[in-house]
Amino acid sequence: MTTNKMYIGILAIALAITVAPVLAQSAFAADANTKVRAFQNDAKIDSGNPGQINTDTDCVGGIDNDEGATYMICYLVPPGVSNNDNSNAIAQLTATTEETCPADAGFDVSDQTCYTATFAGSLFDQQGDWHFHAEFYNAQDQLISDGRQTFANNSFFVLPESPIGILALVGSSLAVLGGFMFLRSRSHTNLPI
Repeated sequence: MTTNKMYIGILAIALAITVAPVLAQSAFAADANTKVRAFQNDAKIDSGNPGQINTDTDCVGGIDNDEGATYMICYLVPPGVSNNDNSNAIAQLTATTEETCPADAGFDVSDQTCYTATFAGSLFDQQGDWHFHAEFYNAQDQLISDGRQTFANNSFFVLPESPIGILALVGSSLAVLGGFMFLRSRSHTNLPI
């Protein structure tokens, strides 16, 4: 019985050593004020302004100046998969150049530093709700905070299924117009109107 207690004690210590840094880092990461936004051609993508597929898209992340961030890693998560972590990301980019945050995107321009990572348009090959997950790190490569944004990309062009569909629409419209004109040209006494 003493051997089992010893193994349980060792297991508890190993678990504490493994989980404690992760929990501490998660608790630390939740305190900072961050924002993540998607941009295409310098226009913010949001629910009222969806983006276009096959178009380069910027992941712009902002964090408070006093947090000491030195770089950002942005992960691109495609539609239809979980955005809970980065395991479903199809691409990741690192941005190290600090820049001024865009004024009209909800960033606190005077108190935040922004980083931009541009994802190639070829990655956005389907319509749907895409996700950016940005993580901010300090000079010691410690995670400071993270942020997420979900944004929609749609197809701009709508092509008809076939010329037969167009002909059917035009033909049915002309048939209704012809029927109306025929009935109208008959004497009014025969009409049920």
